[in-house]
Amino acid sequence: MQDYYTPKGKHLTLSDRRNIERWLHEGCSNREVARRLDKAPQTIHNEVKRGLILQQVRHSRFTKVYSAARAQIIYEENRKRSVKTVQLDKQTKEKICHYLNQKYSPEMMVKSGKVNVPVSTIYYWIHHGHLGVGKEALLYPRKAKANKKQASPNFKPAGKSIEERPESINKRENIGDVEIDTVIQTRAKNECRLTLTDRKSRYQIIRLIPDKSVSSINQALRTILQEYRIRFTLSQLTTERNLVAYLMFLILSTFTMPTLILPGREGPMKNIIV
Repeated sequence: MQDYYTPKGKHLTLSDRRNIERWLHEGCSNREVARRLDKAPQTIHNEVKRGLILQQVRHSRFTKVYSAARAQIIYEENRKRSVKTVQLDKQTKEKICHYLNQKYSPEMMVKSGKVNVPVSTIYYWIHHGHLGVGKEALLYPRKAKANKKQASPNFKPAGKSIEERPESINKRENIGDVEIDTVIQTRAKNECRLTLTDRKSRYQIIRLIPDKSVSSINQALRTILQEYRIRFTLSQLTTERNLVAYLMFLILSTFTMPTLILPGREGPMKNIIV
């Protein structure tokens, strides 16, 4: 029995394609990549085949490699062509507008055989302005979708907004500016991915966690600390936000600094935005 689940409509993102490119470069098979992304092996096979380019290895010799950038361009072009063109001629338009003026609803037109067009198509043409009339022409207008709930004006965020981060972080100038996020794989309340990404080096740490709860995230961070064999003192960590920042500073320090220097509260941690 298959141990993966690919929800319908969940397309691969640019981040997923970059992971595919990196893992293939490391020698992973298509099935291993599919397992890491929780996708069907055939999906990864089609994606790799679609994004192949010729890369020169030496004079007059080329090899096929997967390119995430090329695959993303092809994906966007295919999405533009996947939209079905509107098949609305002048005669059909005049007939529908005539019956709308006679107070016919789209359901009445189709059921009586006045118009040989699906009901949903007529509503689509009306709502998108293809017929030159609006919702006021409908005998029984459909209720609009409820607006999304707006944030309360009295809402007080727990910390600084991501919009207030320094410009150097947006430009990805320094190693140690880290983003943490959780990626939901399905609509059901089940496993999700915890990602920690350094904005400059794009070094990523990805872990599969049971859910998005604080306890699951903290447990994953403690596991990462054990895997990298990093020691720290809890007296330097005042909040859970500092825990994440301090964790990523230590991990990245092992790759960028010959000597590990423990930061103080006003040291490198002040430039880390999580």
